[in-house]
Amino acid sequence: MSFHSSTALAETKITNIFHETADKITETITVDNLFQCRNPFTKAFEVSAKLRELAKTRNENVVLLNNLAEKVEDFSVTLMDQVNTEEEIKIDVHEKENMDTYACLLDSITESAIRHEQKKFVSHPLTYRLVNQRWNYGLPSHYLGGWKLVLLYIFTVIETTLTPLLCPFIAYVFYMDQISNSKRTEEEKEKGKTEKPLRDKYLSYLTTPFVIFLKDKLSQFVFIVLHLRISVLPSSVSAKTEEYLILIFYVGSLLTEFQQYRTSQSKVYLRNMWNYVDVMTLSLHALILVLRIISICLGGDPYHNRLLEVVNHFYGITTLLLVLRFSSILAVNKTVGPLQLALFRMCIDLAIILIQFFFVIVAFSVAITMIYTAEMSYLIPTGQKKINGTHFDGLFKASTHLVWSVFGLTNLETMESHGELSSAVVGVLYVLFLILSVIMLINMLVALLTNTYQKVETNADVEWKFSRAVVADEYRRFHPIVVPFNIISFPACQCYIWKCGDRREKV
Repeated sequence: MSFHSSTALAETKITNIFHETADKITETITVDNLFQCRNPFTKAFEVSAKLRELAKTRNENVVLLNNLAEKVEDFSVTLMDQVNTEEEIKIDVHEKENMDTYACLLDSITESAIRHEQKKFVSHPLTYRLVNQRWNYGLPSHYLGGWKLVLLYIFTVIETTLTPLLCPFIAYVFYMDQISNSKRTEEEKEKGKTEKPLRDKYLSYLTTPFVIFLKDKLSQFVFIVLHLRISVLPSSVSAKTEEYLILIFYVGSLLTEFQQYRTSQSKVYLRNMWNYVDVMTLSLHALILVLRIISICLGGDPYHNRLLEVVNHFYGITTLLLVLRFSSILAVNKTVGPLQLALFRMCIDLAIILIQFFFVIVAFSVAITMIYTAEMSYLIPTGQKKINGTHFDGLFKASTHLVWSVFGLTNLETMESHGELSSAVVGVLYVLFLILSVIMLINMLVALLTNTYQKVETNADVEWKFSRAVVADEYRRFHPIVVPFNIISFPACQCYIWKCGDRREKV
């Protein structure tokens, strides 16, 4: 039996096993007994992810392995299809104990799906509905639309601004949450006590992922304003007040990024492309801090102070990255979100073409430089000074000219030489470069970008729901006190948990 026939037979057997397993599920699955199906879900996620990983390393079976991975993922989706959606919708998900129960049952499954990049399962209507409810969990449903939503925004801005004054009350709320049982006692249920005390309402508000998201964007906006303030002020060797505030925000951002990475696995953390921008921004701020300390120690005047000028350049770049990072607020929109995903995918295509551009430019620059060098050796007698500057000046000038030629900024006079033969050879090389780069590589880049956009647009709903689930999972794990106030609250919280333990996890 040939290899292809044996693999096809194995694929058929696996498919039949999955369909037979799905057909044997005769009883309707609900969220209450979904916990019993935990192992089949997580095992299917692991197998599907492993098959995709093998497809990347074994080129001879790429199509087969990818098809098997798709069918294994479809198996988990088929299991989810057995849930009685109408029955689940009738359940009051805003009731605290019901929501906690659903979170316990589905959180581990959803986290495993996100970790193994099971986009179809995460975008399943029931899974996504529960993820979306978890995003707003802690807020009454009547505050999520209309004019009351505007009041929620205003209250969030005011409450975030007054965080330093509310710190004692916030500490009391979290302390009482740690020492008390999160579930109401049977005695309270018999009395019909459904109204939660103020501290519990405030705690639910603080720990709502949607609220934390709003506060985080507000913190980013203030951070951007501080950088804009630095950009319009004249340079000064001594540190400004805005720079001290930026340093405080930087320390808070470091703590946030550390907590975010620690509470999520590295694969999940790197799956959010905005985290790469965060790492770049924090790295540039660290470089700015070192350079500013050096410039302050050296002293002097801003006039002809090259180090201070470089620091301001880095401030401009970090401001650019912060503004781009703030644009992630548009990702929650179903229309704009897929477009941002397409832009990130296009950046990968652009990087591939730029690498090829680099080799093409280097190759032609070296060839043109060699022609000019040979011409100078032919025209100038041995022992005389041939050129001014270093031996790499000609290579740098040729490379610069070729780079600008890609964008249409061509000056043919700079490519002419003293000899007709050299001018002819350089002209031929220059035409070949334009054909290879402008006509072929640019059109190839356009084709790649178009193909990437069509892929994202075809799977726009699945891609957007998966990215939204990743963001929701991250903010659900965020420290509820945002930058820069987390400089005090985060270490204090960690010290308390280290000493007394987190009793909420044991409930």
